[in-house]
Amino acid sequence: MRLRLLSRSIRTKFLAVGLLAVLALGLAELFETSSVQRLLRDQSRTHAVNIAKQAAFIAGPLIAFDSKSELGKALDLLRTDPDFAYAQVTDNSGKPLAAVGRVDADPCAAGREPTISNHGGVLHISMPVVDSGVTWGCLQIGMSQDSAERDVGVMKTIAVGASLLTVLTMVLAGVYLSRSIVSPMVRLANVAGRIGRGEWNATIDVHGRDEVGALADSFRTMVDELRRTTVSKTYVDDIVQSMADSLVVVDSRGTILMANHATHTLLDYDQGTLVGEPIQRITAVTEAASVIESEYIARDGRRIPVLVSTTAMRSEGNDLICLAQDLRERKRAEDELHVAKKKAEDANHAKSAFLANMSHEIRTPLNAVLGYTQLMLRDPALEKLGRDYLNIISRSGEHLLALLNDLLDMSKMEAGGMSAKVEPFDVAQLVADLSAMFALRASSKGLRFDVVEAPGTVRNVAGDQGKIRQVLINLLGNALKFTDRGRVKLELAVSPRNDGQLWLSARVEDTGVGIAASEQSQLFQPFTQTQSGMSLQAGTGLGLAISAQYARLMGGRITMSSEVGKGTTCVFEIPVQPLDPASAVRPAPNRSVVGILPGSTAPRVLIVDDEPDNRGWLNLLLTAVGFEVREAENGEAAVRECDRWRPQLVLMDLRMPVMDGLEATRRIRKNSSGTEPVILALTASAMDEDRHSVLQAGADELIVKPCREGDLLEKIRAHLGLAYKYADLAPEPELMSMDDAERSLKADALDNLPVEWADGMRRAIFNGDKDRVNELIANIPQRDAEFARALQRLADRYEYDALTELLDRARP
Repeated sequence: MRLRLLSRSIRTKFLAVGLLAVLALGLAELFETSSVQRLLRDQSRTHAVNIAKQAAFIAGPLIAFDSKSELGKALDLLRTDPDFAYAQVTDNSGKPLAAVGRVDADPCAAGREPTISNHGGVLHISMPVVDSGVTWGCLQIGMSQDSAERDVGVMKTIAVGASLLTVLTMVLAGVYLSRSIVSPMVRLANVAGRIGRGEWNATIDVHGRDEVGALADSFRTMVDELRRTTVSKTYVDDIVQSMADSLVVVDSRGTILMANHATHTLLDYDQGTLVGEPIQRITAVTEAASVIESEYIARDGRRIPVLVSTTAMRSEGNDLICLAQDLRERKRAEDELHVAKKKAEDANHAKSAFLANMSHEIRTPLNAVLGYTQLMLRDPALEKLGRDYLNIISRSGEHLLALLNDLLDMSKMEAGGMSAKVEPFDVAQLVADLSAMFALRASSKGLRFDVVEAPGTVRNVAGDQGKIRQVLINLLGNALKFTDRGRVKLELAVSPRNDGQLWLSARVEDTGVGIAASEQSQLFQPFTQTQSGMSLQAGTGLGLAISAQYARLMGGRITMSSEVGKGTTCVFEIPVQPLDPASAVRPAPNRSVVGILPGSTAPRVLIVDDEPDNRGWLNLLLTAVGFEVREAENGEAAVRECDRWRPQLVLMDLRMPVMDGLEATRRIRKNSSGTEPVILALTASAMDEDRHSVLQAGADELIVKPCREGDLLEKIRAHLGLAYKYADLAPEPELMSMDDAERSLKADALDNLPVEWADGMRRAIFNGDKDRVNELIANIPQRDAEFARALQRLADRYEYDALTELLDRARP
């Protein structure tokens, strides 16, 4: 009985110990397997996010400059990654701009935070594409998780198999050990009992080592059985050696205990030669750390970029497992992306340099044209016909300057270099100007044109009046262009909203042809026109794109709704700042400076410019007003003249040979003793030159050419504290109203002219041949002088639509 209890106790102990061992081993394997699985998934996820960030960084400037082909090439480079599935870049509205592979996700909208999701084994990453603080679109990238999941699956399979095999082995071993140990222990107990009872003849059948040998044989059998039934070291080695990534095991002293085949191949070592070597021979990573980018050192000293993950093996002391992925292919792809980015930046810099140079080359002669035109218009003896011709030249020059500014503005917006200027302006005056500008054109097409100012509109505000005006001109111009019957209406209001912010809201409605829903999403893209716009063969497709950019720049937006055949409504909204009545904008009087008030000494002015024509008109203007003037053709001559003559004012051009204006300004400031001259820097470039550097060199103000007479004289007055003598200018003759023009045409004026004349006029208008238009108008007989003047005034304003409409309505 006692032996039976002993047998049960030992068997129970063996079973309990066996179960505890199985549980502990299973938990250890589960923990280690879980860690490796998380590590594999984290590596795959980190790799995918890094690829997405790099692609988004490259895509920003390519979208900003509408480089779709380069964008497609940049995305195509992602194919070098074996886990790449697809990629797509969309604009702010969700329209795809470039794609590689089949995108298995809904389009994303710009402005969203980066998101990561898993769709059918593909890690889908969406993030905004940003450049210079501006969100241009959205990037979607899919990275296959198949390789990571395969590795995870292998780990799971190994873990499950090992656990099941361990449980089965422990059960069998427990039964076997119970039978092989309890019986010898019983026999030993019987022998011990017999010996204890005095049976000295009882012998222990060990023959010196029989019992110990039997116990040793049992342990050896158990060990052999465990080794035979446990996953072999060869099997594990096969898995490790077949891995594509490098795996190195390092002991606590930094010695390499094991390095797989991929490690030796990566570093060009013979198989097995790294074992026993210090870890510092191949890498500086010697401690457990998260996933980091580092370098492995090859046998020939080459440094190979790798993504390293180190994990401490606590069950084996302080041994480390170093898992490294070769990054050379990824780095090569990154280098190619960097080259593509560099090419895009170089192209942008070349474009900016070209535009800056062209701006200077165009503005320099235009400055002389407009300058001498202003001088000639000051001549009181100028005949009316000559004055009319000069006004035409002046308006044409201003028109050319406006076109140049539009092109430069578009370039600045693409480069992110455009900013809004906040200055006071009168909303009522803006409305009046727009009404006068478009009333005649609307009347010529037989349209009703309404301008409505909402009750309670705040009149005096601060904002970028020039950009606001340009946006409204573009919206009204489009409305009139695509409306043949009905009306065009502008509703404008300036009022506070619930948050207290003052908003300017303009609503432009028309009853024109409308815009198809399929075309509306592309309407605000540069160089994009609707089908109706292309059929009219009018415009470049830049107007609405510039307007939308202006609205965003000023913190607002433009929205549109349209229906084909019924018309279009555009709403333009921006925040503005209120002004107190004391700061109200009042129109400047229409006065011309004729001289300096008596009693003042004529200020000395030095004009510095390498262009004789530019110096010439400034000299004539300032001399006529009463200044004492001298000239210098470059910066070096200006420095010498300032030392000798001591002028009170220097008009300094910036771009000159021998010595430029910045260096000359610095030397004049350095050489000045006593009273320093006022220096007004002049530039023919409108690419927002570094105003800070100009002022830092010592200039008091920067003025962009062409200089308007009134603006230049006013700046001189403000800086020198002068008082001018003015002469009121006679108001220019008002343009003939539409009703007067119609009466002139209906007074049988056209009936007296040949049909060939009217056809020639239509062809000249269609071709934009202003010289031919003037020639045909000049051929009108003297008896129809009133009719000729009406046409000439419309032609001088480039109101070609009105001219055509008047001709068509006068002669069916």
